[in-house]
Amino acid sequence: DMVRHGFGWTRDLDATARGLAIYEKAGITPLYMMGPPASEDWKALAPRIDAEAKFAGEFARRFPSIRFYELGNEPDLYGFYRGPIEFYALGMTRMARQIKLANPRAFVVNGGLSFAGDEGIARSRRFVEVADIAHLDALAYHGHGALAKAERQAFERMRATTLEFGKNGLPLVETESGVSSRSEVQD
Repeated sequence: DMVRHGFGWTRDLDATARGLAIYEKAGITPLYMMGPPASEDWKALAPRIDAEAKFAGEFARRFPSIRFYELGNEPDLYGFYRGPIEFYALGMTRMARQIKLANPRAFVVNGGLSFAGDEGIARSRRFVEVADIAHLDALAYHGHGALAKAERQAFERMRATTLEFGKNGLPLVETESGVSSRSEVQD
């Protein structure tokens, strides 16, 4: 059993240790979420990215039992990553590198891409185009929509994009899916 979690994306390592103990007792493996900081201003962002990458490496060193990492959530949507997707890609790469140096057994993926709306499509495509995937173990995407058809379409869209930009050397992993409900009847 696996759960995607970030213990509130906290820097409180004691809280993380307590959460991991609960998961371990229940036989649950966490896919830990953390992501690079965001900003429109590269000069202000660069030192924050370096600090977050350093923290990611220290985190992976302290918690070697955490083997699975997702670096962000839907960075292709400005509401989740408030900065240029190129900045996300650089931050994600630096974090992934530090995690892998600290724990070579770690399995690291990007924040799942949604391809939602015009913005999500453009930013997802740009991410795949510019991302340095050398320190990733798979490329993550999200497949929202009704039934298995939506899941298949999300996979095919991601596969086509990786092929287009020559980034098809990694497996693809879906890290989020579902259908939005708008009423109790739909629930």
